[in-house]
Amino acid sequence: MSTTRDTTSIAGLVERLDRLGVDLPPEVGVAGAQRSRIHGIRAAQADLSLPNLIGLDDEAMGAVLRDLAIKQAIRDPDSSGPLSSATTMLARALEDQIADQLAAAADEILDQLRPAFDKSAAAVHAAAELGITPSTTDTDIVKAENVAPLAAAWTSMVGHTATLQDIAEARLDLTAMAGAPPALEAGWLNPFPSVLDKACSMFSDDAPPWRLNEWETPWQRWLRLCTTAPARLLTTTASVQAWKLAKQRDQRANS
Repeated sequence: MSTTRDTTSIAGLVERLDRLGVDLPPEVGVAGAQRSRIHGIRAAQADLSLPNLIGLDDEAMGAVLRDLAIKQAIRDPDSSGPLSSATTMLARALEDQIADQLAAAADEILDQLRPAFDKSAAAVHAAAELGITPSTTDTDIVKAENVAPLAAAWTSMVGHTATLQDIAEARLDLTAMAGAPPALEAGWLNPFPSVLDKACSMFSDDAPPWRLNEWETPWQRWLRLCTTAPARLLTTTASVQAWKLAKQRDQRANS
């Protein structure tokens, strides 16, 4: 199991990617179905009733003992905690293997997400060019001289920024849960919150701050990130390079 990822919510990532229309490797679907059947398999094996033991020889008693030991391992123990459960170990192994498949297919997944991302990023950039900023309010739109195009852009931004945020969260999870680059290079276990500031290395070569402050909303973030140019869904290789540049920038600033 990789030390640079947390696979415990990998099923949620698979569901998100499926909802976004991503055609995932078939092995992911097979492993996911297997994982969903584990508890049913455990329940079928959890009967600890014993046969009549009177008169059994040592070999027969040993067979009963082995069968009982296997069933006890499969059954979730009440006192030893979930990590000692054989079913939990099996589930974790399947989660790891799903993560391996997603990490190996990361760039293919990003290729499928990129058209929707680019379309929404271009629309938000167009809104910024009309003069909409992260501090713009409904009142500013109504009072503007060019109210019609501004109102149309303002309204459309709701859907476009939601799309960008949805895809961005899937991209972040590909690193946090599946271990896709720049996970190994960055040495992170989870991007929340310790290294989240450099998360934009996945969406911009310059890797600006992911969040200016705790009050910045997602639509404000994407408007900021798309002001100079549309944000981009970078390849894993480009993300690694942007991450390194951001890290070097921080080191220079702190030296």
